[in-house]
Amino acid sequence: MDIRTALAAALLAAPAAAQTDAQRSAVSALWQEAMQEQRVLLTCGAPLGEASDALIRDAWERERLVALATMAEADWPQTELDALAAASASDALRLPDATPFGAVLALCAASPDWTRKAMTLRFMPLAEQVAVALSR
Repeated sequence: MDIRTALAAALLAAPAAAQTDAQRSAVSALWQEAMQEQRVLLTCGAPLGEASDALIRDAWERERLVALATMAEADWPQTELDALAAASASDALRLPDATPFGAVLALCAASPDWTRKAMTLRFMPLAEQVAVALSR
C-alpha cells in the first residue's frame, strides 16, 4: 500500500470528531509530506550503518509519537490514530529489503537533499506543524 492510500485509510476510516474539515485536510497533508520524507530517509539512510539508521529511526519515532499524542489530545478518533500509527511506523515506511537495488537508487536520486537532512537531523517538524494546524 502506498503512503497516500495508507494515510487516506488511516485518516478517513472513522467519522470526524472535534476537528473541522480544514484541520483534517491540513493534518492529512502534513502526515503525507512527513511520511514521504521519512520513507526516503529510512530507505536511503539504512546503508549508512547501524548507528545512523538507529538515529534516523529514533528521531522519526519521537516526532511521530508527539504528533499522534497531539492529535489524541484534540479528540482525534482512536481508530484513526491506531491506523496512522501503524502506517507511519519506520518498518512500514521503509522500502522492503527485497526491493531491487535500482528502485532504491531511483528513490534516493529523486530526493537529493536526503543526505543533508539525515546528517543534520533536520526533518519536517511534524509534531509542531500538526499542533499549529489543530489550533486554527
